Amino acid sequence: MASTAFSEELANECLSEQGLGFFNLKDSVVGDGVREMEKRDFVFGTEDGLEFGKQHILNSRVMPVIESFFGDKICVLAHWLRYSAYPGHPSSFRLGGPEAGRLALVVLLIAKGSRMTYWIDSHRYALPVTEGKRKKHDDGGLTILDARLQFVIEEGFAIAFEFATPEVIETWPKMYLPDIPELKQKVADMGSSKIRTNFAFGVPKA
Repeated sequence: MASTAFSEELANECLSEQGLGFFNLKDSVVGDGVREMEKRDFVFGTEDGLEFGKQHILNSRVMPVIESFFGDKICVLAHWLRYSAYPGHPSSFRLGGPEAGRLALVVLLIAKGSRMTYWIDSHRYALPVTEGKRKKHDDGGLTILDARLQFVIEEGFAIAFEFATPEVIETWPKMYLPDIPELKQKVADMGSSKIRTNFAFGVPKA
């Protein structure tokens, strides 16, 4: 199945103050990429792993949406992890609804055959207030969501990339990579003047 067209305008509208709180895209290319990462046991701290993130997240179509969401603020790619299905258990990456503010955004790369439920408008309330919208990702896909939005991975899995402002992640642990020149160069080539990364090199401090 061919990928559906990506619309930066629609993505920004969905993620605006009055939007749904998420933008969803069917994308078989993403599905294929996630499958390849699965074959490699989800090892992100390699040249191939970093290239995967750059190809599917830190690229010319997704980065402008991330930058638009944060406006004049700097943001940081702070978290990068696989999340398995947990049916019937809504969760979100940031609590607090309106009081928490627009300080964090998540991009999910969704595996083929996965099934997701998103609670429209839940980012504007302490609890979900509308019926969840179900999405079946037969061929994989990509979802960009306000981190306050509640969702469930009903079936399958997703790789989550969380972006947040520096003050939000001030106490978060670094994402450590082996201290080798090739990985340092890969990281240097990621991001933009408004998007930074939370990588560090070497062995984590005790």
